[in-house]
Amino acid sequence: MHIQQLITFLEVAKRRHFRKAAEHLRLTQPAVSAQIRGLEEELGFSLFQRHPFALTAAGKAFLPYAKQVLSLIEEGKLAALDSENTLPEEVTVAVSSGMAMPILARLLKYFRQEHPRVRVTIRTKNRTELIRGLRDGEVDIGIVYGIPEHRHIRSQVIHYDTITLIAPADHPVARAPFLPLERIGAIPLLALSSETEEQQLINRLLRERGIYPPIAVELRSVEEILRMVALGFGPALVPKLALQGTGEPGVREVRITGLEVQWPVTLVVPYRRILSAGFRQLMDDICGIYPSEPEA
Repeated sequence: MHIQQLITFLEVAKRRHFRKAAEHLRLTQPAVSAQIRGLEEELGFSLFQRHPFALTAAGKAFLPYAKQVLSLIEEGKLAALDSENTLPEEVTVAVSSGMAMPILARLLKYFRQEHPRVRVTIRTKNRTELIRGLRDGEVDIGIVYGIPEHRHIRSQVIHYDTITLIAPADHPVARAPFLPLERIGAIPLLALSSETEEQQLINRLLRERGIYPPIAVELRSVEEILRMVALGFGPALVPKLALQGTGEPGVREVRITGLEVQWPVTLVVPYRRILSAGFRQLMDDICGIYPSEPEA
């Protein structure tokens, strides 16, 4: 059994098509078919049924083990590299939408200064996608709100965030430095999509206090909310972390009294990953980017 056979098997299973897998792997279709046939002969069972094309029951059972074998090989490579005091050439970091821009700026600055040869990829994912990416080896490090309890990951709190209200400078709620929580229920708000982790947390906090503000518009990102607030379309509740480094003109921040809630921002990594000295240093450096307490 060869590593390339497992890589080819996973690619065919992912794309559900021999030709598409061949194109992605830059192989000929006969070469892909030959690798799958050789793997099936060595295993002693069929991995795919051809009409209609799908994984067999045996193929479905074998799939997670093939992923684990390749993941362990990759971790072995990383451990060997670490023994030579080197870092991975590529690091993929996944973050939730509300913290994407501020984390992007800080991480890129850190990597540019400390590890200019490491190529960093930052992806925006919801919590389910992020945990799946860690489990499947597509993500090296994740940063999420809350402390996920999942057997595939280990976590470390790096920051505590709060909720704040932002409003157009000429909006009535922007005339005072703070706003009582009970008044939020009567103000039409701009909001993130209800599918985002941040908006779900905000909605839950408000519901627990019996507050149901009308939602005027749902938007896809905090960046869109900031632009719409700056254009005068109304106020919004957002994580304070999302405002760092934005400096949007025409936007005022209003503290909400009665909602002094702190959310943990957590760094997560795959539980089975070998935490080599180099990778642990990388984690510590990322944790050090943020203060442990929310900024005033």
